[in-house]
Amino acid sequence: MTFTLANWLVGFPAAFWIIYRVDSITQRFVAGLPTALRGGIYIYLFLTLLLIFRVLIYILRWLFPIIELEGSRSKAVRTSVSVVLLGLLTTLIYDVVKAAIW
Repeated sequence: MTFTLANWLVGFPAAFWIIYRVDSITQRFVAGLPTALRGGIYIYLFLTLLLIFRVLIYILRWLFPIIELEGSRSKAVRTSVSVVLLGLLTTLIYDVVKAAIW
């Protein structure tokens, strides 16, 4: 239940946001491709991003277990993953706020 909720509230919007960012960057590279092929590439990218989100959730469950959190994993690994995720989340929130204001 929790994974499904996180997938709907975080995974799908994040995947759409990443595709939006990739589309604005790659527009000049794939401009000659047919629309159906470009759409297929974006669908494949979307599904791949959802798979990466699922793997990320499993990694977070491994890094931050509910029971025996003290001393179970390296503090440096937890800190590194937390910093990377915080940076991605901050960028996502910044883009959403920027889009809402403009």
